[in-house]
Amino acid sequence: MAHPPVPSPLTRALAAAIALAAAVATVSCDRSAGSPPDTYAGVSVRQRSPDAISDTTVEFAQHPSLAIVSGMVPWNLLEPQDDAFDWTQLDANVADARDRDRRIILRIMAGRLSPQWLTAAGMASIEILGTDPNAFDFCQLIQVPLPWDPVLEAEYRELLAAVAEWMEEPDGDGGTKGDHVLAVPISMPSVLGSEMQIGFGQDLACPAGTEGAGLNLAGTNRERWTAVGSVADLRAWTEEAWRAAIAIHLDELPDEIPSVIAYGGIFGDSLSAAVHLAETEVPPETDRLWSMFTNLQPAVSANGTTEGPWADWCPVCDQILTGVRDVGGVVGLQLAATEGVDEADELMYAIDEAVPRYEPRFLEVNPEIAAAFEGYLLTDPDSVQERIRDATG
Repeated sequence: MAHPPVPSPLTRALAAAIALAAAVATVSCDRSAGSPPDTYAGVSVRQRSPDAISDTTVEFAQHPSLAIVSGMVPWNLLEPQDDAFDWTQLDANVADARDRDRRIILRIMAGRLSPQWLTAAGMASIEILGTDPNAFDFCQLIQVPLPWDPVLEAEYRELLAAVAEWMEEPDGDGGTKGDHVLAVPISMPSVLGSEMQIGFGQDLACPAGTEGAGLNLAGTNRERWTAVGSVADLRAWTEEAWRAAIAIHLDELPDEIPSVIAYGGIFGDSLSAAVHLAETEVPPETDRLWSMFTNLQPAVSANGTTEGPWADWCPVCDQILTGVRDVGGVVGLQLAATEGVDEADELMYAIDEAVPRYEPRFLEVNPEIAAAFEGYLLTDPDSVQERIRDATG
């Protein structure tokens, strides 16, 4: 269910942004009397930097009204050698967030961005073709850990313990570095990033110029994965790996630092594992275990007509987040990057319907969207950010 970023330049959305932003219908949410809005809730820019630890200071400088920046932290760059960490960029990010009184989401990327030394440590992996059609490694051969590998689990626990120690360090202003981190998404069993989504890919022939040129993407990956275990086994093992990863986060991170499950499908399971996790893992830990989806978009017909909200496009997604909200859990959303939101009216329709329905703590958008819709998202009197803050106040 995770989607690639909107291609740049954006399609008609950019041209229509200013005019439609002024005309868009807004939704007002009542705030409890005497309860101020949460200034650490709102809109987040979700950075993509697979070859560097994200510099979150850039987005805060470009958009001073931003509440949050979600930075990408490739594990292979944070821990290039076993037990040797490079905190340089994260220290700079935290110092900037401290000075601006903002928060960062620390999005550690495992899967294909796990360090190579894990193999030497005995971790089992699998070589498959990249499944993200807009990524740098689409249809290229990628080596990824088996999500349930015990060496991976042990090393991920050590990683989270080191992150926790770093968060307890002084921030230079009487607090700790963790004071400036909003949340840490769970990523140990992932393949592409920090979402649950694992699949075989689309039923298409890989394009010329790729390592998989001429091969059927889904067929090739299915053959390689099912050489390890049946589809039923893959689903069961991966779901258990997510439960193990959740336990690691709850064990190792400070109590005040939430972790985030970014739900998705596992080997075509129709989100059944996501439903199980939301129903069993979240209710006992509503403050420490947040929930999100990365595919917010409206239901759009084949002829391009907007036909309904995200709940119509993905009823199971709606079921999961509605259930989480109803038990007092915290919800986040990321705007999808598909043709379903490539026009301004589609984008705004999806957001305007979702904010009052799910009362998200944060909404993530790509940098291009933040730049094109800054007023609507951040600076207008009734911006999306203000509506999120009012709802969470």
